[in-house]
Amino acid sequence: MERGISRLLRGAGETMSGLGTPEQKLAALVRMHVVSHGTHRMLHVVNDTEFRALGGVHREVIGGKRDEYEAIWRGVVSEGISAGVFAVDDPRLAGFALLQMCTGVAHWYSPEGPLSIVGIADQFADMALSLVGARRDGKTLRTADLDLPDAFRVLADEPVEAAALSSGR
Repeated sequence: MERGISRLLRGAGETMSGLGTPEQKLAALVRMHVVSHGTHRMLHVVNDTEFRALGGVHREVIGGKRDEYEAIWRGVVSEGISAGVFAVDDPRLAGFALLQMCTGVAHWYSPEGPLSIVGIADQFADMALSLVGARRDGKTLRTADLDLPDAFRVLADEPVEAAALSSGR
């Protein structure tokens, strides 16, 4: 569990590094989270479902890191609201909705399926922007409008299932 949540925290920091707008940050976070959950499924299934089995100091440490990760997402949503780019009332609830949507990938994604994990990550990023009502200068925003880093950039130092890269459209 430590490895899984630390991977996400590191990935969040690295993927948002150098990004200036809340819409870029949100789309990049979504893509990183989805790619990580799709390429390291078992790690994240355990990380996401077995927290209830922890007790004592382990629960406190992992719980603190999970809170930190969720706060990153809420912070990006709050930033977008403050900038007038996102139109949601509750950044905490929006953060939970986004995380739950993206986390689910670990439970159903298959590299043998019709879409690659990168294709899914890009579509989820568009859905996330839609969920928060992302608009700038009256225009609905999509990931194609944003200058985003490669979805695998933050995973470069870790092995990735080869099938996850090559399958799908």
